[in-house]
Amino acid sequence: MMKKKLLLAGCAAIFMAGCQTVDASKSEVASPALVKAVHEFTKGDVDFEVAYADLNNDGIKDGIVLLEGANWCGSGGCTLLVFEGLENGEYRLASKSTVASAPIYVLEATSKGWSDLSVYTPGKGQVIMKWGGSNYPSNPSLQPTLIIDSKEVKPAIPKDRF
Repeated sequence: MMKKKLLLAGCAAIFMAGCQTVDASKSEVASPALVKAVHEFTKGDVDFEVAYADLNNDGIKDGIVLLEGANWCGSGGCTLLVFEGLENGEYRLASKSTVASAPIYVLEATSKGWSDLSVYTPGKGQVIMKWGGSNYPSNPSLQPTLIIDSKEVKPAIPKDRF
């Protein structure tokens, strides 16, 4: 646990620009349509953290969901789901990644039309997740690290909310 805290403190000390600023001072409330999409994926009721951002630059907010609980979390982190917001107000699962933890950042850089994400993964710290054309990487722990100054940018899903 001490290594984790030191790593987070070290990451916070170095500046890395390029994150979208979001208001992380309060928890986002999941829309009924997003709750429905999450429950369809999980096949039941589950707790989760949510943030919204227009990840694919279509003018519609997409849902970033970090699942909670023993069925969705292990020693390496939890399941991260990204739902594409649709014109009709519903959500479609766009990506599933395992071993992800907060903080989660939406980056200004894009890959193949979608915003890059940064998630925390134990043993590596913050890593960058680039859209591969049909989804984000399924295992964040295999992705390159990224240094983010948490004093300069606000995460979409902060560590203290999870």
